[in-house]
Amino acid sequence: MKAATATATTRAKRTAPGSAKSRRPARISARRSAAGKSGAKAGRAHGRKASAAAGSRARSKRTARPQRLGARAAGYAAGRSAPRGVSAVGKLAAAASRAWSRWWNGRFKSGPGRLYMQHAKSFMRGYGQACGQPLSRFIPLPTERSASAVVHAAAGDPAVGAVLEQLGRLALDEIIVVAGSLPDDLRRLVREHPAGPVLIHYPEPLGYGAGRAVGARFAASDIVLFLEEHEPVRAEQLLPFIASIAKGNDLAVCGMPGQRVPFRSREPAAILKEFMNMAQGRRDLGTASLEHCPHALSRRAIDRLGAASLAVPPVAQTAALLQGLRAAAVPAAAPARRGGAGIRQETAAASVPMPEVLMGDRLEAFHEQIRATGPRSRFPDRLRKRDAAKEAVTCE
Repeated sequence: MKAATATATTRAKRTAPGSAKSRRPARISARRSAAGKSGAKAGRAHGRKASAAAGSRARSKRTARPQRLGARAAGYAAGRSAPRGVSAVGKLAAAASRAWSRWWNGRFKSGPGRLYMQHAKSFMRGYGQACGQPLSRFIPLPTERSASAVVHAAAGDPAVGAVLEQLGRLALDEIIVVAGSLPDDLRRLVREHPAGPVLIHYPEPLGYGAGRAVGARFAASDIVLFLEEHEPVRAEQLLPFIASIAKGNDLAVCGMPGQRVPFRSREPAAILKEFMNMAQGRRDLGTASLEHCPHALSRRAIDRLGAASLAVPPVAQTAALLQGLRAAAVPAAAPARRGGAGIRQETAAASVPMPEVLMGDRLEAFHEQIRATGPRSRFPDRLRKRDAAKEAVTCE
């Protein structure tokens, strides 16, 4: 009886309001209640954010459609006021492209991108509807200046058809294909292609830069885009090169200026090209070079350098930088081939391997740079004390 009474007394003490054991469940329940309240608060906040995001998306959808409708209406109005008598679809697309550039640049400040493509498609659809021609497949250019493309076809690669297909989607003024010893079937493919290119054919093979020089000689546009036959690039990825020239640059070179590769992993060609750009004070260009395609040149650059100088791309780039022409690097639309230029055939010096020819061109460009800027190029001499070596020192 006494033992039972003692046990009951002990339990009463443990469960008393002031005891530690009685406070423990209260603390646990308080924590759970606080956690539940904070979770509910976080849930409500997340719900508000989600609803706000959904509302923003809904508003953007509601505003994007009227903007696209506005672009289509603007294209239709521009097509109604377009000059009559233009029956060629290519020329009509070029006229629509200039009208688009005036409309786009007057309302937006952004370059080619997703918004650009959405509005451009609507504008071209409206313009074509007004003119009675299907123009929705064309992509207008972000400039009112004339633009053309030069394709160097030297190795007889069937991929030239894919290159022309992408160029045919752009509202270019002309497409020039320069070929040397092209097979008959590829010659027929180029001549009969719907893009309507102009074929300049030579019976003998041309060097990797000679074809570009010939194309630049015959191109009459303000902006000239250069491509290789074996590297098809989507039309949307070619717009930044044209936009770079339209902004005032003279050279839009292809490269990856922001790429950071350990020095031990770099190729000798990449090291030399980056060093030459650094020696010109253009560290921002990285390994960007006219050796790579695609790239674009302005009419001013072609006139000042001369079309013949483009036969040796490294020398042409060095001369352009020495003359103060504006150059900018555009991220590569397609990875360059190993060794630098992605070339499959040799120059007229058939006994010299192509990598050695490329290295010779780069050394020639470096020689021109040293001749113009001095033996140290643009690098100052801050370490050596040359005054101490003015007097000759003789040893007995």
